[in-house]
Amino acid sequence: MQLLQFILTLAVAVLASAVIAQLLPRISAPLVQIALGLGLALVIGAGIDFNIESELFLAAFIAPLLFNESQQVDRRLLARQLPSVLSLAIGLVIAATLTVGFALNLLVPSLPLAAALALGAALGPTDAAAVSSMSTSVDLGERQESLLAGEALFNDASGVVSFQFAVAAATTGAFSLAGAGSSFAFSFVGGIVIGIALALAYGTMHRIVRATGLESASFSVTFELVLPILVFLVAEELHVSGILAVVAAGIVVALTPRRFTVEAARTVLVTSGVWDTITFLLNGTVFVILGLQLPAVFQSGAGAFDLISLLLVSVIVTAVVVGTRFVWLIVMERLARRPRLRRGAQTGAELARVSDHDDFSRSALMDALILTLSGPKGAVTLSIVLTLPATLPAGTAFPFHDELIFIASVVIVLTLLMANFIVPILAPKSAADEEQELLAARRSAAEHVVDTLQRRIAHTEDAGEAFALSFVARTYLAGIRELDTSLNPSSARAMERVTADLNAAQTSYLHELAESGAYSRETVEACERALVQRAAACARSKRNQSLGGVTGIVLSAISRKKRGHGCTLGIPEGHQEEFTELYTAAIKRGTDFLQGIVDSAGTADAEDAATLQAAQYLLGMRRSLSMSNGTKIKQASGLAGRDVFAKHEGLADRNDLRERIGTVEADALGLMLDGIAGLFDRGQISPEQAATLREGVYTSQLALLQS
Repeated sequence: MQLLQFILTLAVAVLASAVIAQLLPRISAPLVQIALGLGLALVIGAGIDFNIESELFLAAFIAPLLFNESQQVDRRLLARQLPSVLSLAIGLVIAATLTVGFALNLLVPSLPLAAALALGAALGPTDAAAVSSMSTSVDLGERQESLLAGEALFNDASGVVSFQFAVAAATTGAFSLAGAGSSFAFSFVGGIVIGIALALAYGTMHRIVRATGLESASFSVTFELVLPILVFLVAEELHVSGILAVVAAGIVVALTPRRFTVEAARTVLVTSGVWDTITFLLNGTVFVILGLQLPAVFQSGAGAFDLISLLLVSVIVTAVVVGTRFVWLIVMERLARRPRLRRGAQTGAELARVSDHDDFSRSALMDALILTLSGPKGAVTLSIVLTLPATLPAGTAFPFHDELIFIASVVIVLTLLMANFIVPILAPKSAADEEQELLAARRSAAEHVVDTLQRRIAHTEDAGEAFALSFVARTYLAGIRELDTSLNPSSARAMERVTADLNAAQTSYLHELAESGAYSRETVEACERALVQRAAACARSKRNQSLGGVTGIVLSAISRKKRGHGCTLGIPEGHQEEFTELYTAAIKRGTDFLQGIVDSAGTADAEDAATLQAAQYLLGMRRSLSMSNGTKIKQASGLAGRDVFAKHEGLADRNDLRERIGTVEADALGLMLDGIAGLFDRGQISPEQAATLREGVYTSQLALLQS
């Protein structure tokens, strides 16, 4: 019963932190959760028998969080920044271990060097949850965000391994640099290998279960939730890095191709929702537990020193940690900056100016300082330092055991405070940045709507429902296209270029068929006119990209048709089937052309990225028209000029169509709210941004009710 009460207390604290974080948006959620944990410990701490093993803490909390984080990280950016990420994740951790160890040994000569090095290793890792929580209030560049995310994924492993070596030296009194180096390499590489192997085994088992027809959403979700804990335990049992194995497994699972079936779509939808909930609870629980630990740590840590002296030592250690990180970043960025400048230089004069840029400018130093303070310590550091043994093999107490835990806790709190209050001052978000973030968040929420609607299209057998779903999905896709243009002006040019190339590919295909004599010239010309009208309809849908008013658009299209403003394609009498066959083949050729762009698009520059984005949008627009029975919903231009809104096979009358689309539109607005909630739970938007986005959806809901 006491355990149940403790779990409920943690859950209530996490829920309360979500509310308080919205009321106090300038204070990051981790600090709110630490404060709540501290308050719980002070108020009812005597009634809570809290004691959790650090290994269990790593397996049950840190492993799932890192597994999910590794699936969310931008792997293309991570690959491009991999040398710098490894420099921070390995080199900086080792440097911090040495500088903190020697500095602490100098401050407290009675503290064994090995024990001081153990603390330095524990202070090496940064906290992924704390880093991600800052993104909503700080203006970080793409490179900075990818460096921080990648570092937080990989430096846990190097910190744990370095800590274990230092503790072994402190307890046995023996240390071999060659042996430590080989063991470190074995643990690091072995963790990656084990993680990849287990992830591949997971994929194989999943395919076997699917082939037997026994796959279900509940099975897949449970299997994926168990995977990070299983990977961690197996890796630790084999004496390699469990943390790194989990990260490697998460990346491999994320890269594994998924089948596009109804069951697979349902599984992805359920899994993403479950992971959102679990990461929200685990992130919050980790920091609440940290707050619960602080009073006991402070009380036990002040045994050998007076509290003021111990606090002073903790502040100095914090300064050493921050200073080491700052110097390392300056050197790393200087080395990385010179090749980039040389690649960008085109003339001899520009090459001569490279040396001038090598001297760090004020802005470069500011970037290094922002990156320095944006790497706070957190739950991983606490869980590592809590594994300090209480006694040595001889039975004597581990030297300065409680004091080391005290210092680590103070460093965690101080680095979190600096990240929360100083970094936003150094890198505040401008109004333009806020607007761009709102647009990006609105785009992500709209993508969530489109993905969900497309799954429903694939699942439904009702033609009328499929039409309504596809029409609303196309409207949201048009909105996404407009947002892409606002977020990236080059996307508009890329869209025009890809659309022109698409039309040229389809027209060329039609001309080839006309020359072959397989189809009549009249049918080919009618098909070409239909494709032109299809492209025009797609362009018009861009202008009709509001989140509300879809029903009005449909009804106005119908009324125009009733007034005789529909189009005729001039299909020869008796050639309807031939036209349909040719039109379908041309559309397929266009889809293959777009898929080829997606498959072969590079990532080296912004133009390639914009081209890829345009091709993906056009593919999504086409796929939103797919039905589970394989038929295609015709465009408003229609085949043979028919009124497809009112007369398409399987559709009811106009009033029924109005009701169907209105229902789907209302559902889509609800999905927008779900998407916004997911962005907020993952820490990708601030409370103010979430409120602004919700207000826009509420306005659309009100307009829909009044229509």
